[in-house]
Amino acid sequence: MYSIDIIIEKKHRWNFKELLTNRNLDYIEWFVEFSSERSIISCDVHTREHVTEIVRFLKDNSPGSRLVLPNGSNINPAKEEFDRIVELILKKISRER
Repeated sequence: MYSIDIIIEKKHRWNFKELLTNRNLDYIEWFVEFSSERSIISCDVHTREHVTEIVRFLKDNSPGSRLVLPNGSNINPAKEEFDRIVELILKKISRER
């Protein structure tokens, strides 16, 4: 299991939380006081499929989102290549195990 934080526009958070729920992924939503436009959702990913679905959703539906890895790496899904993001996250997961 590997935990990542997703900074997502609030208008997209319900669809994203529905995706996580449908995949039985645990998540916590943090409400950030300095911004009424964004939420932070922390979720646990377990497999390549989970990572792929999350990245695909963010690339296709929430261009203003960011992925924040536990080491502080900040990834903009809209600006990075899909396969590169997935591989970067999977590499971090394998190091954690």
